[in-house]
Amino acid sequence: MGKIVKKSKSAYHHGDLKQAMIHTAIQILEKEGMAGISIRNISKKVGVSHMAAYSHFSGKEELIAHIALEGFEELVRLGKYSLGLKNCKDAFLKFGEGYIDFGLDHPTHMKLMFSLNEEAYFKFEWLVTTAKESFDNLVECVIKCQKDKQFKKGDPREMAQSAWAMVHGLTLLGIDGQFCPEDGDYSQTRIITKKLLNNIITGLEVK
Repeated sequence: MGKIVKKSKSAYHHGDLKQAMIHTAIQILEKEGMAGISIRNISKKVGVSHMAAYSHFSGKEELIAHIALEGFEELVRLGKYSLGLKNCKDAFLKFGEGYIDFGLDHPTHMKLMFSLNEEAYFKFEWLVTTAKESFDNLVECVIKCQKDKQFKKGDPREMAQSAWAMVHGLTLLGIDGQFCPEDGDYSQTRIITKKLLNNIITGLEVK
């Protein structure tokens, strides 16, 4: 799965301040966590006044929503790529592996995406639409496997919800070092989580 594109301060020019702010915010998030996210701090990093930033964001809440949006857009791209694979189980596996990789590569970003409270989440229709699209791609993947008689019969949305819950749980456990807490990287964690992903697929297969 591709990395989220990050623009440096030197990449900013008149006309793309909004994207420069979002990408700078993602960089700060991954280095400093939520404590570093503020309109004033990010404006300073980009090199503009905070008043200029407010012409694009109503406040910190909307900026955070845009950070989350970037993550969901990445998952949408992953889903579309996976659905393009000929073998449906390969598509489901690629979807799961990409999801795990995204979480391990961008742990703070992943956690932010799913930490918005309900009021903040539903306040921005474009965020809801994109998050829904990312999940709908997974549902479509299940339907594709059912049509190919690779997955058992059942409500595809419920099956996708169960699979997503398990993969998301594996990802968060991996992020928190629960599989390999003694090493400082995620290399072994990736191996373990992807083996467990195969177990999830086995549970969906036709017996």
